[in-house]
Amino acid sequence: RNQVVQVAARGNNNNTANFVPSTIRDEYILSVGASKTDGEKSPFSSYGREMDVIAPGVLAMIQTTDTTVNGQAQYISFNGTSAAAPHVAGVAALMLSRINPLIGYDDLSPEDVEHMLQWTATDKNVVGYDDLTGYGLVHAGRVLDRLDTAKYRIQHYTSTVVLDTLSTPVSTGIIK
Repeated sequence: RNQVVQVAARGNNNNTANFVPSTIRDEYILSVGASKTDGEKSPFSSYGREMDVIAPGVLAMIQTTDTTVNGQAQYISFNGTSAAAPHVAGVAALMLSRINPLIGYDDLSPEDVEHMLQWTATDKNVVGYDDLTGYGLVHAGRVLDRLDTAKYRIQHYTSTVVLDTLSTPVSTGIIK
C-alpha cells in the first residue's frame, strides 16, 4: 500500500507452514527461499504458495561480520532463508537505483520489481511458477539487462512509461 518493496525470508523448516511475514498477501511481500551452491532449492528452505524466488542461502556462500575479536570485525558463516532474502533486497535496490535517476520517470512500483524479478529468474524445478522454487533463482544480471533494454516498457498504475522515445506506450505490464 505504501509503495515500499518488502522482502521476507520464507523459513528454514522445509515445509509449507505459514511463516509471517513471508506468507502475508503476495502483493505486499517478496517471499524468498534459499538455494544451494548449484542454484537448486536448499533442503532446509521452506516453500509453498506465493513464494517468489530463491537466492543463495548456504554456509559455503555467505559470510557476515557478526563478532569482534580484539576490536576487529570477524567474518562468520551465515545461512538460511534469512541469508537469501538480503540478496533479493539488494537486487531490488539495484533495480530502483538503475531506473530512478531517469528524468521524468516515476519510481518502479513494488509490483514492477516483483514482476521483473519473477520474469527474469532462472527456472529451477519446472517451467514457470512452482511451489518449491517460486519462479526460480534470482538473476541480478538478467533483470538489470532488461531494465537497460530500450525495447522493454514498464506501465504503472496511472501512467505508461516508455524507456525509449521511438516507441508508443503499451497497455499492460512489461513486454518485449
